[in-house]
Amino acid sequence: MTSLESFREQIGPSYDLIREIGRGGMATVFLARDVKHDRDVAIKALNTDIDAASASERFEREIRVLARLQHPNILPVFDSGVAAGRLWYAMPYVEGESLRAKLDRDRVIESSAAITILCSLADALSYAHASGIIHRDIKPENVLLSHSIPLLADFGIAAALDALPSRKLTDTGLAIGTPHYMSPEQALAESSVDGRSDIYSLGCVGFEMLAGKPPFEGSTINALVARIVSSSVPSIRATHPQVSKAIDSVIAKALAKDPADRWQTGAEFSEALAVTRSGSAPSVSRQPSRRRAISSSVLGITAITAVVTSFVLLNGRTRNSDPPSLPAAVGKHDSAAVAAYQQGMKRLTQRTQRATLEALALMDESISIDSTFAPAWAGKARAYGWAQLWQF
Repeated sequence: MTSLESFREQIGPSYDLIREIGRGGMATVFLARDVKHDRDVAIKALNTDIDAASASERFEREIRVLARLQHPNILPVFDSGVAAGRLWYAMPYVEGESLRAKLDRDRVIESSAAITILCSLADALSYAHASGIIHRDIKPENVLLSHSIPLLADFGIAAALDALPSRKLTDTGLAIGTPHYMSPEQALAESSVDGRSDIYSLGCVGFEMLAGKPPFEGSTINALVARIVSSSVPSIRATHPQVSKAIDSVIAKALAKDPADRWQTGAEFSEALAVTRSGSAPSVSRQPSRRRAISSSVLGITAITAVVTSFVLLNGRTRNSDPPSLPAAVGKHDSAAVAAYQQGMKRLTQRTQRATLEALALMDESISIDSTFAPAWAGKARAYGWAQLWQF
């Protein structure tokens, strides 16, 4: 981990490091004084060593692109470099609080104020995406409130992690994104992640501002991933009926499982939110794409079909006999645990990388609900076997 002492020694005379002000899984943040310009800055240093000059060069290129971003709702990047073997970048030190601190204190934000924040952030994303930059870690912690003006921070983290070799990311356990705000494609580590993933994450932030909690939660990371990729989007109005149907539908569209079903740009999202201010309802299509509709229908397969397919998978061949039933002990177990197990077994029959990861998540969810449910443990072991074939 980066220490104040070792970092101060190598960052050079341009910055006077004052103290550590934050530490997370990916980076450590220092308050520093920019000696040349006589101003306070926040310096964020990635918590992993680099061992290749190419990584440093790529990081510098990425930061140069970020430094050109000029938008009233984007926190700019001032400077960057390598010190103590770690990538770092400097940004303004903002007096105020984060959206996370506000939510921790107030829990929910009134609709009009929430829409104001969301519209500003959606406009910022629209600008960044048009410049070819994806944030990939939208969350309340990365939204700063300075004199009530929302500022989207930490574009630099994505640039820093992009500069590292993929093996280094795996070895250090670093990942881009925060689980509760990850899009389905991000949570499943798909390669085709674009600006619509940021739209999803911003939808999660909006949901939390209005409902007091993220749209999906889980007792473990795998259980959370299972809900993100498989569960229907909950209605904000189910717990907070004072939120209008129009706002609820706009947020729900941002949270669509398939990127094609979401708002396609930050500008679209912002415009739809703005329409709700007048009490009008924007045009929101609830018809899922054909690909996602087919995927969702798989979740509705009956229990007997799940049993047959799991029997085929476990035995390696079909038999000319009546399909087996679930173990007799199933009746003694939580129905939600059984349902998650059945869905996981169905995923395993697909024998694809994505389906295997989903199966792992569903088995883990089943176990988290009922740790005595033996079939789920067996299913998880089989899923791990397939995971080895996919090398993840």
